[in-house]
Amino acid sequence: MTDSGTSAKAKILVVDDEENIRELLSATLRIAGYATEIAKPVPRR
Repeated sequence: MTDSGTSAKAKILVVDDEENIRELLSATLRIAGYATEIAKPVPRR
């Protein structure tokens, strides 16, 4: 809880080099009640 008495909800940043793994982890965490954000992929050189 913050000083104002409201509950602050943090997000979990999901990072992996495989898109399928990012999506699976994010969905699993959301089902468990967590807020998630998926990192955008970075092009490989």
